[in-house]
Amino acid sequence: MPSRVARLRLAQAVETQFDTSIVAAFEALLAGADENYRLAQGPDFILDTGPQDAEIDELPTLAYSASLNIS
Repeated sequence: MPSRVARLRLAQAVETQFDTSIVAAFEALLAGADENYRLAQGPDFILDTGPQDAEIDELPTLAYSASLNIS
């Protein structure tokens, strides 16, 4: 969906589904952004999923220690 259509839908749902101040803050953020940001493209939107070969039980420990910069 084009960003302008999504933004229009947000504006139409203000006060019924979305808080006015939140939509205004979101609009202000998008107004200063380029189209790549609006489309969630680029390095700001790369999801680091961590090690791909880790066991399921290890993932919370790995994520937590990475956030604490623990080796």
